[in-house]
Amino acid sequence: MEKQSVRSKSKVVATFLVTAVAAASMITIIGSVWQVSNWTAGMVSTEDILSLLPTTAAGALMVAESKSAAISKPNDISILVFTHSHPVGRKLRDKQRTFCRPMYESQGIKHVFAVGRPSYDSRPRDAHVQGQLATKKETNAANQLMEEHEKYGDIFITLNRDHYRDKSEKLLSSLQYAVQQGVDFILKTDDEYCADIEVAKRLISVRQDSQDEIYMGISRFNGHEYEIMKGSDGTIAPFMSGWVFGVSRNLAKSIVDNRLHSMMIASYGTSSDDANLGKWVDWSIRNHNITVDYVVDSSLRINIPEDEMKMMKAPTQFKMK
Repeated sequence: MEKQSVRSKSKVVATFLVTAVAAASMITIIGSVWQVSNWTAGMVSTEDILSLLPTTAAGALMVAESKSAAISKPNDISILVFTHSHPVGRKLRDKQRTFCRPMYESQGIKHVFAVGRPSYDSRPRDAHVQGQLATKKETNAANQLMEEHEKYGDIFITLNRDHYRDKSEKLLSSLQYAVQQGVDFILKTDDEYCADIEVAKRLISVRQDSQDEIYMGISRFNGHEYEIMKGSDGTIAPFMSGWVFGVSRNLAKSIVDNRLHSMMIASYGTSSDDANLGKWVDWSIRNHNITVDYVVDSSLRINIPEDEMKMMKAPTQFKMK
């Protein structure tokens, strides 16, 4: 019986050392070997050995196994999809609700439209006119948006006026809202496209054992292909094309938390929100010790087919938090 017990302990020792070599530093290995040697000699208790697990290779294995379990369950990943839309874009929003929304809802994905304030005014913007009223088109658009949100509960109004040159502010507000919701990943689409959630979850789940943040898109530019990609100070940064892209929560939080830099795009950016996002990501990498995995997969984008719109069910209704 004594020999059998020694053999049993020897097997445990061997297993312990193999895993230590694979995952621990040399110093940890030396300490672990000394402790295991004392254990086999009866000088150290089994409880003492177990106390080593969180900081040795065995502990690392336990963490790895835990992460592997998470990877095998992509449905555990919480995702929020933002579709950027304009105030009078009701037709495309309805197409989104009809075609994209069921795909999102079937996987428990929250879907919200980000819309800037209606801005249809040719009057001088800096005129000091007290009591000035909105234009008729602005008033009508505002009323229609409120009625639409009352019906569907899925419109997030950003503080900026809805101009193309102000899309970066719309994007920053969208990221801030998503971070506050506590989701794991944030996807943004233009209103002509859906995001393929199955593809997004696959791309995210296979990287869950990494500490890297994720910046995902359907195509990547290096930032120097065209002169218009350079910022006002010549800044160049890689970025994903704006049709469909996504970022992990901690990367988004870094961008949102550094609001002063993110808002001051006049110093380094352009009017293009996708190129500016690339600059925000690059700034976070350089200033906050963040490592980012740039992930490209063209199948992340789904086009909304015009000829299928008539066959779809009526849009579903839900309320935004």
